Formats: sequence, C-alpha cells, structure tokens
Amino acid sequence: MQSDIMAMLTESLPFSSNNEDFITQLYEAFLEDESQVDPSWYPLFRAMEETLADYSSLPMTTLEAELRSRQINRQATVSSQSISSDQLQKYLAVQAYINTVYQDGHLDANINPLIPKPNEAKTVLSPPVGCHDEHQLHPFDWQGQPCMMTLAEIQSRLNQAYGGMIGFEWSHVDSEEERKWLQHNIERLVDVQEDDNERLAIFREVYATEASDDYLGIRYVGQKRFSLKGAESLVPAINMAIRQASTYDCDEVVIGMAHRGRLSVMLNVCGMPINELCQEFDNADIGHGRSGDVKYHMGYSRDRMFGDNCVHVSLCFNPSHLEFICPVAMGSVRARLDAQEKGQTNFKNSMAILVHGDASFMGQGVVSECLNMSYTDAYNIKGSVHIVVNNQVGFTAKPTESRSTRYATDVTKMIAAPVFHVNGDDPIAVVKATKLAIDYRCRFNKDVVIDIVCYRRFGHNETDDPSITDPMFYKEIKQHPTVKELLERNITHQSPSARQAISQIKQEIDKNIKSGSGLIDVMLTDKIMHYRNMWKAFTGSPYAFRVDTTFSRQRLINLAETINQVPNDYQLNRTVKVLLDQRDKMIETTTDVNWGMAEMLAYASLLVQGFGVRLVGQDTQRGTFSHRHAVVYDIKTGESCLPLKQLESRGVHVDIYNSVLSEQAALGFEYGYANTDPYTLVIWEAQFGDFSNGAQVIIDQFISSAWQKWMRLSGIVLMLPHGYEGQGPEHSSARLERYLQLCAQNNMQVCMPTTPAQIYHLIRKQMLQKTRIPLVIMSPKSLLRHPKAVSDFETLATGEFSAVINETNPSILASRVKRVILTSGKVFYDLAKLRDEYKINDIVIIRLEQLFPTPTDQLKDALAYWHVVSDVVWCQEEPQNQGSWYVKRKSLEECLQGDQTLTYVGRPKSASPATGYLKKHKQETQVFLHKALMIEYTLED
Repeated sequence: MQSDIMAMLTESLPFSSNNEDFITQLYEAFLEDESQVDPSWYPLFRAMEETLADYSSLPMTTLEAELRSRQINRQATVSSQSISSDQLQKYLAVQAYINTVYQDGHLDANINPLIPKPNEAKTVLSPPVGCHDEHQLHPFDWQGQPCMMTLAEIQSRLNQAYGGMIGFEWSHVDSEEERKWLQHNIERLVDVQEDDNERLAIFREVYATEASDDYLGIRYVGQKRFSLKGAESLVPAINMAIRQASTYDCDEVVIGMAHRGRLSVMLNVCGMPINELCQEFDNADIGHGRSGDVKYHMGYSRDRMFGDNCVHVSLCFNPSHLEFICPVAMGSVRARLDAQEKGQTNFKNSMAILVHGDASFMGQGVVSECLNMSYTDAYNIKGSVHIVVNNQVGFTAKPTESRSTRYATDVTKMIAAPVFHVNGDDPIAVVKATKLAIDYRCRFNKDVVIDIVCYRRFGHNETDDPSITDPMFYKEIKQHPTVKELLERNITHQSPSARQAISQIKQEIDKNIKSGSGLIDVMLTDKIMHYRNMWKAFTGSPYAFRVDTTFSRQRLINLAETINQVPNDYQLNRTVKVLLDQRDKMIETTTDVNWGMAEMLAYASLLVQGFGVRLVGQDTQRGTFSHRHAVVYDIKTGESCLPLKQLESRGVHVDIYNSVLSEQAALGFEYGYANTDPYTLVIWEAQFGDFSNGAQVIIDQFISSAWQKWMRLSGIVLMLPHGYEGQGPEHSSARLERYLQLCAQNNMQVCMPTTPAQIYHLIRKQMLQKTRIPLVIMSPKSLLRHPKAVSDFETLATGEFSAVINETNPSILASRVKRVILTSGKVFYDLAKLRDEYKINDIVIIRLEQLFPTPTDQLKDALAYWHVVSDVVWCQEEPQNQGSWYVKRKSLEECLQGDQTLTYVGRPKSASPATGYLKKHKQETQVFLHKALMIEYTLED
C-alpha cells in the first residue's frame, strides 16, 4: 500500500512551504476529529506523529515545527496501510537537504576568481547520509512540486542554481513573499541562456573598459587613475542596472562611488569623451577663484538611451573620504522622488546605485547609518542598489584585517537585504545577477546587494607596488588571465563564428579611443537641460548682504492664523495648548512675537511664495527646547497634524521630520537634497550644536568647499543650537571657530541672529537671494523664551536681515561714550541687562549678526558713528582660543575708524569649551561681563 500512498501524495498537494497553511489546517482538524478529514490523509498524519518525535536533529520547516508541537502526549496506532518510518525519514532528510542548500548554498558557489571551488569541496550541495539512494525516486522535485525525481536529479538542479558563479544569500529575508519570489526567480536563472548578441554586447563593454584604461596608463605614465583592472565587470553591471531599471519607468539614476574605477565609469557608463577626460589629466584651465579637484573625484551627467527609454545618468562628485558620498547620493534621489511626487518635473522615477569597496563597506560607520535610514519616513528612496567592488584588499590590509565577518556585505543583514555574491571573472554572470537584483528592487522597493568578488591587478594606485605587502596574492594575480581574456575565450568556445565580430568590436573601440571620441552614445535632451536650467538662475550672481524680504503685514497675520489652527476634534497636550494660545495672543496684539512663531511664519511665507520647506533633525518636529511644535498630536488618538501642510500647493511641499540618531549620514542626506533642489529650503538641525562635529566630513569635504572644487552650489542650512548657559562642555558650543576657519571666497554664511525678526528675515533671505550658498546659523537656546527677545509683525513685514545692529538705546549720546563693545549672540542680552542694572549710559553695544561673509561696510558705518571713541573691545562668551576672536580679529581691525583700537574681553583660553559646574560658569560669566562694562567685580568664595 506504500505505493498507493506515494501516488496519493504525488496527486495531492505537496508537502512544501507553499502549502503549509492548508496542510496545517487539515492536521488541526484531524487532531480534533478524524472524521472531519478525508480518510486518505490518515496514514500520512499517523506516520508523521510516530516519526517526527525521532527526527528532532533535523532543521525544521515552519510546518514541521507546527506539526511536532501539536502531537504532544497523543498516541496513535499506525495503520498497516501507512508509509514506513524509514521511508518518511528519508523523505524528510531530502527536504532538510534542500532547505540547507537554500540557506547555505552560497558557501559552495564558485565566487572567488582566484580560488576556484572544485565539486568535491562543495559540502553543502552534497546530500548528507540518510537521504535516498541517488537513483531512488523522490515524490517531489527540488522546489517541492509533485514530480518524481531521483536524488541525483535534485542535486544536479540545486548545484546548477546555487553552485555556479553566483552565491545567493536570501534565506535571512524577513518577508515570506520576497523569499518565495527570490527562490522562484533564482532557480529560473538555470534555464536562462544568453544569445551571441548579448554576449558580444557584454564583451564590448569589458573590452572598452580595459582598452580605455590601458590608453590612459600609456599616455599618462605614473599618474594616478585608480584603475579598475581586475574588476572590469563593474561596468556591464552598472549598465545592466540602468537598462533594467528603465523597463520599470526609471528615467533618473544617481551613482555614488569612490575613486576606484571612477574614470572607467565616466567613460563607459556616463559617456564622457576620451579627449574631455584627457583635458583633466592635462590640467585644463579651471578659472579664477576655483581650486578644482583631481580627475578621479569629478562627477558627470548625461542622458542615455536604453532601447526606447531615455535615462538621465548622474555620477556624483565626491572626495577621497570613502563611502561618504552614499548619503549624499541618497539625498539627491529623495529630492528627485519628491519633485516627481509633487508634480515639479516630468521625470517618472529615480534610483540610487551606490558602489562600495569591500573594506570600506564594512569599515566606515556611515554605511550602517545609511542602511538604517533605508525605510524611515524621512529618508526612504524606494531601495538602493549596492554594488560592492570586492577586490579582497583594503589598501594593503587583507580581509581578515578589514573585518570580523565572513562577507564584506554582512552589514546589510541589519535590513535583511538579499545579497548576490558573484564571480567578477564572469561578466555574464555579473550581468545576470544584476538584472535579478534590479527586478527585486523595483518590485519590492527595497535595498539589494551585488557583491562582485574580484581582485585589484595593480596597487592602491599606479605608483604602489602591492607585492611588497602581499607577495603570494599578487603572484597569483600576475599569472591570472584578465577578465577580457576569459570572456573572449568563453564566447569563442561557445560560438567560434563570433571571432570576426569580436575583432570588429576591438577595431571600432580602438579607433574611438585614438580619435578621443566617446565610447558610448549619449544625448543632450530636455532631461539634462532641466537641471541646467534650474540652477542657471543661481549662478553668476554676486553675494548680496541686503535682500528684499518684505511681506504684506495683513497677509502675514492671515498666515499666522492659518498655521496656528489644528483640527477642532484634537485634544492637545496642555503644554502645547498653552503655546498655541500664546501664539493666538501674538496674532491678536501683533506684538511680542517670539522665536518659534517668527520661525514658523518664515516657513509659511516661503511656502506661499512657491518655495518648498524640508526641516529634518533630532527632535525637530517639537524642537529640542520645545519651542517649535510644528507637529502637534491628539492625545486621545495619537494622530499627528502639521498645520503648515495647509499651505501646500502643486509643486510646493513642506516636510518636517525627526531624523535618525545620526549626524554624519543625516547631514549628508540633506546636503544631497539641497544640492539637487534649489527651490526647497533644506534645513538640518542639530539637537545641540556640539554634536554637529559628528558630521565633520560632510561639513569639510562637501558643504564648505563644493563650489571651489566642483562648481556645485547648495542652499543647505545648518541650525546649530549654541550658547553658554552652564550646561557643561558638551552642551554649550557648536564650535563656531571651526566654521569660521573654513570660511573664504564667500563659500558660506555664518550668522548668529539675536531677535525673532532677524531669524525670520534670515530664513527668507536664504531663498529669496539670487544665489545658493550654505548658511550656518548659531541658533540660540535661552533666547527662545527670553522676554526681551521679541519682535512685532511690523518689523517682520517691513524689515530686513541686518548683518550689523548698532546701539538701540536712544538715550546714549555719542559725545559721552567711552567704550564700544562689539559682540555676537545672546551675550548681548547679558551685557544689556547688567548695563541697565548699573545705569551705564556711556558704553555702547554693537551686535555683529553675520560673521561671514564679513559685513565690512555695515560694520565700518556702525563704528564711524562712534569714531570719537578709541576704546573698542570684542566681547564673547566662548574661551579666547574658540569662538570668533582668533579668526575674526584681523577683519574686525580693518573696520576700525580713526584712533580706534581693538582688545579682547571674554573667557581665558581653555582646552574644553565650557566648565561642567554651574557655579563656576556663573562666576566666569560675571567676570568678563563686568570687565567689558568697566565695572569693579570681586569673586565671591
């Protein structure tokens, strides 16, 4: 009767993961009442109850675990018409073998071009003892479908799918739907065969990559180019990624990559003509006022046709700091996706391709920060395509020195991304894996990883001898045939008639290289012109200190009423309700507008003038110091509301997000966004300014120098809470001195506004001016609720941002003044308060609201009003070696008038930004305030 049962199994639903739910339901019914189940199932269920208890050592499928959990303490009499226990054990052993291959088959894949894996070494793909005899029929195939197959046939199919040139890691993917899709499509690849035309197209890309690299090496001997030799498969991989994505209506691709192979990508993916690249090697004129950059940091963009699909391909400019381009590229893609969603562009869809090195992918923390962002509201870009150029070395470090994991890609398991490890010596397999990766990304909108295992034929650069540090590895590489040679052998072996076509390809490419023309066809369409025209309006205009930021007073009041409204059925937190009530009073009286209200009005007014707003940072929706409450919550339902959303219109959007707890990747992302969209106000806010140095690479390599290096503008705004209020060395200073040290050639603005009207006009000025340069705001903390730090609607409506604010006390007469104090930031209020307490009327205070670009003319005018006063002091709350003093002293002295001299008053030099003791903080503050105001002061014990 065993044969009858086997026939029944074959004709019925298979025992596989595809039918777990159905069989489990049948088994539950069987346990409750046998009569509910067709008698044909009795022998199988009874046999399983007897057998499973002795089979605990095998890996369990979900179904097996479920069945085992339901058979506790239940005795069953096995019918004489049942499967034998031995037969079922063998069947389950085969199932366990198949599951093991799904999970660990990648370990037996032949993915390392320098260490081929012989069949006898493939332990995972070899069935364990306990399975069927290899010639005995098995009731199901390797996918669990009813089909009489021998174990040898099952093993052969599994070996073809999982033991070839691609190692698939996918069993860790969380979603069952995605796992089933991956299993099905991976195993379909066994039957996919390329035709001659497809193989020759890949050969063309590989040959062009090798030949152009050789040409540059011969023409520019000894010059660094960071050759792709050994990893030429990267080029067909990227080209396939773009081509396949275009079939999913993706018409924009942003590529972020390091210097390794960048020149090859510029030539063979982006379409830069050879002679244009040679101009970079020949040190072409870059123009006055620019530093330029090395050629392997340059970006490039062009439009390319893939079949009938036109795709705008943009390679990001980037520094040598590995992996930091990743969040920048992601931010650029998000800006494009948002523009598409809001109807600001005719583009349909955008995608990021991020090219990594194996050592940096695991070594640089910014990578895991980016992965963590992948599916969050503020940063989701529908999945990135990660391509790892795994040349098995990091400068001179071996993989065992570079990481503690088996694979360089193991970090991506934090987001359960599937990984395709592929032998870089087989460009056809690389292309096949890439096509599948793009299908996955575009179907599920999730990250996917292609790990091209290859080698670096030369040293880290062309002047480096790698055999010094790894002689055996490079002895093997020296003897190893090139990717092009292997591919040519493969093609001609399969199709000897292809030799003539290969010869023609070589001649054509060699001719193009010699003539200096492009190696691929590119186009100049409205896609690339879209971005050129968008930024054209912001190039060529000089920086302006004064910009018209006026706005109708009545319209501003109307906007205030709108953004202070929340749904009627919202029950608000008491603190939030008090804040909104206070704002209602400001609207009613049109006075005493505080910082939070002025800031929200700046955003509102820009929205109705056609500018988008994106504000992201830790605690940003509420504000670190609870002054903003841009997003409010119904305490009954938890539902949230962003009142500014009421002002959105077609093409104009506002988004205020709380960021992930990161500075480096978070700021890099916002920079990339601002670098792409000049019509959206993009603000990154630090929780405290002290923490912004966690993003120092982004600040140094991108924000402060992108124009001088790469001619790339950005209107990014950094809000950095700064001020000495006794909160210790980590919550006092945004390191103002570091930003000022970076300032030159009008590369960015550094401001320290002291009134709500000033922040209102400063934010508006950032978007209304005719250029786009970064803005760093030393934003206050105590001033957010300071009773003196208020403005009225009239000043908001008719005023402007003042880079310098002269003395505002009308009772002070110039003829009686004996000292002029120059200062910045909230220390002005401390000075003014103490001056009032002592009724001092012969010392004036001038506020420098903008520290860079230095408002030379405005400051000269302010000092000229007090030209008879020779005693001028600079007063700051930061230590003398920090803050503005050392950097700004020379430019301040150049503004002095007549016999005026400048001296310093403030805290003494200190290695730490601030004291951690409140009493000491107060004593230090009183000492320099009294000294600045020329008041005798004795320290108390």
